[in-house]
Amino acid sequence: MLDPRGASDLAEVFLRQHAEREQRRRQLRGRLRAVNRAIAAADEYEANQAMPDDLRRELPAPLLSYEDLVMLHETILEKLGELEAR
Repeated sequence: MLDPRGASDLAEVFLRQHAEREQRRRQLRGRLRAVNRAIAAADEYEANQAMPDDLRRELPAPLLSYEDLVMLHETILEKLGELEAR
């Protein structure tokens, strides 16, 4: 049987680990939102580039290639999946 002090220590460890996982989850979700916005902006840029010159808007070029953004998106999803599996 676990003594009260041991149970208290175990609860503290569990709560700390849970809080750390939640913080990491929030960070990854925030990064995923940012990557999703960057992918949407890259799509918009490419669509804009396909338009005739007189209809194009001034849009900033993406900082990363579309392929790099998709790879980053997949990596973040993988990390979130690993976190959820714990």
